[in-house]
Amino acid sequence: MNQDEISIKDLKLIGPPASGKRSLAKELLKSRHVFYSMNIAESLPKRNLDRIDYIFIFVDMTNTNSLVLMNQLLENISPKYLATKVIIVVTKVDLTASWAFEYSELDSIVHLFHDLQIFRVNLTVKMHDGHLFIFLTILLE
Repeated sequence: MNQDEISIKDLKLIGPPASGKRSLAKELLKSRHVFYSMNIAESLPKRNLDRIDYIFIFVDMTNTNSLVLMNQLLENISPKYLATKVIIVVTKVDLTASWAFEYSELDSIVHLFHDLQIFRVNLTVKMHDGHLFIFLTILLE
């Protein structure tokens, strides 16, 4: 991509309330090289996902329902998306005393689906969300 070219990406951010969807969306919108069209949802949309470039699934370690939602989403998303278009963002990893489930439960679900991109972050710490933003920008460009 030429340095002056702007890429356009259509993103779907799915996860329970307060899982970090809006925080990440705000950071991604600061990009100068990629224009993001984003749609934020709390469940899998009924409409066709063929036009979506990437699907972000947010898993909040303090919310058991987010693990259930991730499992439902992974089971219902077309296999052609799973390896190349699905990114799992695990949030609130620093709040271990408040975790509603363990990494092993998350990993046992993710293990059923091969080659998923998984990021474990604390979006309330600037260093963590900054690193995530850099990785995602590179991945999405």
